[in-house]
Amino acid sequence: MIPVCPWSSEILKQLDPSHRNKFPAVLTTHLALDRKCLTLLKPRTAGNSSSFLQQALEEIHSEEWARRTIDYLTDCELHKKRCALTQSEVVYEQPPPFCPLPLAQWFETAHANEILSHLDELKGVVTSTYGSILKLDSTKKITKKLAGGIADTATWMTNIVNEFGQVLNCVLTTGEGAGLDDLCQGIVKRYKDAGEPDPAAIYVDRDCCSETGLSS
Repeated sequence: MIPVCPWSSEILKQLDPSHRNKFPAVLTTHLALDRKCLTLLKPRTAGNSSSFLQQALEEIHSEEWARRTIDYLTDCELHKKRCALTQSEVVYEQPPPFCPLPLAQWFETAHANEILSHLDELKGVVTSTYGSILKLDSTKKITKKLAGGIADTATWMTNIVNEFGQVLNCVLTTGEGAGLDDLCQGIVKRYKDAGEPDPAAIYVDRDCCSETGLSS
């Protein structure tokens, strides 16, 4: 049986960023994962998946468990020989059984929790991105990957990117071009609040905004 983690995320949230970052693990509902293990999930390389990490860590844990079990049994054997000199009987406890690791899905949950812990920083980075040439484009490739309860809740994902390929904003909609007024007004407000000059140009790949204005 996997032991329940005794630490509390509510207490960690009360710490300042410096001390919170020194905490060596990322917490989930009942368990915790070492940050060093999460680092192995971050590289975007072929074959790097939560399943691969789970299998690799379980192999490492099993090897360490085997070494410690051998050490324990060896010490018991030596102690038994010494007790034979005094003709005293000693009963030894069985070594603890191997405790399997959680499933690969749990590692994904821990990874998601680690990302969410930096949500404020991510929002700050995203909302501090500007550009002089903007492009508004919609795609269905991302929405087709939605699964579970949110599947089929959106058909288009619309992005606004600058000349460097950085995403300024992104929304999910039920139709291409419809309901994007708030998206554009949010970008206008961001530039205005930051005192940034207006973009020199904003373009689309086709008439996705023809519902509210003329397209060329």
